[in-house]
Parts: sequence; C-alpha cells; structure tokens
Amino acid sequence: MPDPPVNVDSKDTSVPIGQTWINTPITPGNSEQPRINGLKAWWSGLILNQDFSLREKMTLFWHNHFSTETDVARDSRFLYQHHSLIRKNCLGNFKQLVKDMTIDGTMLFYLSGSTNTVGAPNENYGREVLELFTVGKGPLIAPGDYTTYTENDVKAAAQVCTGWSINRGTNKVTFTAKNHDTSTKTFSSAFGNKQIKNNNEKEYLDLIDLIFDQVETSKYICRKLYRWFVYYNIDASVETNMIIPMAKILRDNNFEIKPVLKALFSSAHFYDDQLNGSQVKNPIDFINSIFKSFEVKFPSPTPIPATLVVDTYYALYNYYAVFGIGLDLNLGDPPNVAGWGAYYQIPSFYHIWLSAVTMTNRIKITDAMSTVGVKRQNFLSFVSKFAKPEEASGVIDEASEFILPAPITQIQKEFLLNAFMGGLPADAWAMEWDNHIKNPNDANTILGLNSKLSNLFRAMLSMAEFQLC
Repeated sequence: MPDPPVNVDSKDTSVPIGQTWINTPITPGNSEQPRINGLKAWWSGLILNQDFSLREKMTLFWHNHFSTETDVARDSRFLYQHHSLIRKNCLGNFKQLVKDMTIDGTMLFYLSGSTNTVGAPNENYGREVLELFTVGKGPLIAPGDYTTYTENDVKAAAQVCTGWSINRGTNKVTFTAKNHDTSTKTFSSAFGNKQIKNNNEKEYLDLIDLIFDQVETSKYICRKLYRWFVYYNIDASVETNMIIPMAKILRDNNFEIKPVLKALFSSAHFYDDQLNGSQVKNPIDFINSIFKSFEVKFPSPTPIPATLVVDTYYALYNYYAVFGIGLDLNLGDPPNVAGWGAYYQIPSFYHIWLSAVTMTNRIKITDAMSTVGVKRQNFLSFVSKFAKPEEASGVIDEASEFILPAPITQIQKEFLLNAFMGGLPADAWAMEWDNHIKNPNDANTILGLNSKLSNLFRAMLSMAEFQLC
C-alpha cells in the first residue's frame, strides 16, 4: 500500500497540514469535504504515477463493481478504509473480498446495512449482494423469481446480515447480538433449498459460502471482467469459449482472480484484430492515454518531499480528477449502486461515455495537451525515438501505429500530413530535422519542430479513432 493521503486544507483543523488524517476524528464543526477532496486527489496521483497499469485498472474495476458514493457515505476515514480494502485485494481472492465488503463500514452505511436489525430488516445489501455483486439476476421466470435467486432469497440474505453497525466516533464496525435475527433462514430451490442457522457474527460468512457454491457466481464475475477488458457483446461463442472456461479456472483456483486474468490476457481471443478499438475509452483511460503516450511526468503523491508545498501536489491531482468529472466519470462517485452505465446498460454500453458535452470536453483536453507539448518539448522527445523521425510520412505512420488502436486509411494519412505541415511540402520537415541534428540546441529549430508536431498531434488526438482502445 502507498503512503496514505494527507491533510492539504487549512479548513481541516483536526491534523496539521502534511499529516495524514486516516486515524483522526474530524474536529466538530469541520466539514468532511476537504478530506474527501484530498482522498480523490491522492487516488488520482496514484493513477498518474502507477507502477503497473493492471493494479489501477483492477482497483477501478472493483470500485465500479462494489459501487459506493463519497457524496452519500460522507465519512473520510471509512471511505479510506473502503478504498484500502479494494486496493489491497484488487488482484486477490474474490470470495474473500465479498466477505470483507459485507461488513465494510462504507458499504454498511451506503446500503443501509448499519440499520438492518431483527426488528426492522433492511433488504438493500441483501438485494445487491445477489443482483450486483455475486450471482447476478437471470431471466424473470415467475413473479419474484429471477432464475438465480428469488425475492425470498433477498429477504433471507437481509436477515442473515442483521446486527452490524458502524460507530463514526471510534471508526469501528461492530456486531450487536440482540440486533441479529437468530431464526433459521431458508433459501429457494435456486440455492438447493439450503438453510442457514444462527451463527451470530459469523453468519454472513455462511451466506457468502452458499452464494459461491453457485456456478453462476463465477460466470457472472467473469462476464464483468470480460466487459471491462475486452468488449461488451457476450454472444453464445464468447460465452462458450471464454466465459465458461474462465469461470472454471476461477472455481478451480478457489476464486483467486490472478489465474483468470492470466488466462484472459494469454488467450488468442484477447489479441483478435477485430477487438482492437472495440471499446470507447473510459475517461480515466482517455486522459491517461495522452499522458502515458507522451511520457508526461508528474510528481509522486507518496511520499511528498518536505521541501515542497503539499497542496501544490494535491491541486495538480485534483485538476486531473476534475477532468474526469467533465467526461462523466467522477472518481469515487459512480452514479448509483450499479456503477457506471457503460459497463451494463443495454444497448449503449461504452457509447454512454460519448455525448455532445463529453466529446467537446475531450477535444478541449487534447487541444490543451497539444499546446503544453510545445512548451515542454514532450512531442519532440517522443518522435526522436522513432525509426525514421526525419520523414514526415514516417512520423505519421509510427505515431498513428503507437497512439491509435487500428490502422488508418490513406485519406486519413493525407489529412494528418496537411495538419502536420500546414501546407508546406513534406521535404520541409526533413530539412528542419536535419538542422536540428546538426544544431540540437538551436531554440528556433526546436520551436519550429515542436509547433509542427503540435499541429499533428492536435489533429491525431481529435480523431474518432483516438477515443477507442
């Protein structure tokens, strides 16, 4: 785990600036918002400085899967614990993660588990642990019967999970026996009419064991992984050749996620040319694909050097988070308990990321990045690594192959060449490049090259293909 987030806002008087707040109660009268903003900025910094992308991809995957909202939970310490639970186990055991999530403070508050008692059962978590987190909802085959579970199963699951509460003062989750339903809970034929007897604070573990005995649970999570990493359309062929084998690997490995991901990423199907460019980049992937492509460097969020002002770091990360909001992905705040619609809403799926507003904002970001590239010379450094940086057509070919998910047409190449050279002949680039090789420190030559590259990448990053991955 990285070093935890720190206080960067003078309005939070509970801890000094630069020190972490994760174990300190909020001072009465102070708002939780500075801490929540800091938590989002800290997370953004980790994404920008990721050691390997799969960790961040899977942390976001589980955040979307076990969807909670900071605007609802409103408790920074529990929110940090929730994020830590996901981050620590993002490549771990799915079954154990569900068990831990069932009594997670943020989840208990978000889905009303903290008010679920024997005298006043609340079905929110009982419903979502079945419908969204584990076995999934199958076709409706009778009133209240969703094939994989029934409404009575929701009620029984809610009864199993009674008795848990959260204490905001101590930042602890507790079990109170008198608030727990001690009756025997009977489940439907979807679960083999199994019964769960009173087991007090350990009873929820029996529920998760029962759910994970269902083969459909392994299939359900594998479908979600497939949609996250590959494509939304799961037809009969994909179900037979990908989902069912992945699900078997998951069960055979006691629900460890790594073997499933290894099988997916090692499959020929994953590298099928027809799947290149089949996803619309989610906002985080979109922004990161710009920064990573051109090797833009950011200061690390952890640890923060004592010689630098911490709020400067966090302001930068918060700016990144604000980018995402403008593209309809508010990090830490999915729209609802089901997560972002791009991963489940039929028939739109990934296309939900694109609208008149978000496309305008995407172009604003790429245009701004193109301008910054001139000032920081990122583009010139990027192109210098090409096989034939002295050829205008070669620069376009290599850049498009690296940045875009699929080959482009000759007409598109001609469009990019015109944007690149601004009407000048392609030979003009070769002459400028030759001057740069002979006089590598000449500021005018560097400015001229960077300006042309800025025009090229501004055009390339605005192409429809750049929205895809």
